[in-house]
Amino acid sequence: MDKAGFYGVAVVAIIAAIGIGGSISYAVISAGRRKEREMFAIISEKTGGVIENSLMGGLSLVGVWREIPYRIRIMPGNQYSAPDLRIEFAGMLPYVLTLQEEGLNSRLEKLVGFGRGKNIKTGIGEFDKKYALRTTEPDKAAAYFRKEEVRKAINEISESAFFRFRGRYAEIIVPIASPEKSFGIHHSSEYIDPDKVVELLDRGAFLIALLGEEKE
Repeated sequence: MDKAGFYGVAVVAIIAAIGIGGSISYAVISAGRRKEREMFAIISEKTGGVIENSLMGGLSLVGVWREIPYRIRIMPGNQYSAPDLRIEFAGMLPYVLTLQEEGLNSRLEKLVGFGRGKNIKTGIGEFDKKYALRTTEPDKAAAYFRKEEVRKAINEISESAFFRFRGRYAEIIVPIASPEKSFGIHHSSEYIDPDKVVELLDRGAFLIALLGEEKE
């Protein structure tokens, strides 16, 4: 075979490989999307939510629970972070309120004065040691977090996820971790327990509803 013929065969082989790789990738993405929809369908049956196509091409589940609107979606991971499931309660807070675990981020935000409002303490040592609070309504927020049922609900969520007030909205972040020994290609939705998601949704909606009562 002359040099021209060799290069011709090589080009054909490369194109074929790209075609096969593209077909495999498409099949994997399609299978993942199907599994994700199946997972959301299970949650939908339990909550009455509606599955929607998001602007980013993924799926999300939207609905109302305890009279609180919510959106559930999966955030894909990347080289810096693992995938997670988000339960978002948008635009429902009566005042600006930030709650997050004490750590490097909270210390930096305190240092630069990030966000509206002022840093506060509830007077409950264990809670104040674990969480950083910032709000435009110090008295109302402190009274809210002094309620035993509020701290209990937050602690219940923190056993498997993270609950955060984010100014004017709140969210629950559920880390998605695959088993150490996992063979084959799996979609992150396969590692999500729908019953656990509904439980977390209920706890989060309870917290938002109780905070809404502070307006009255």
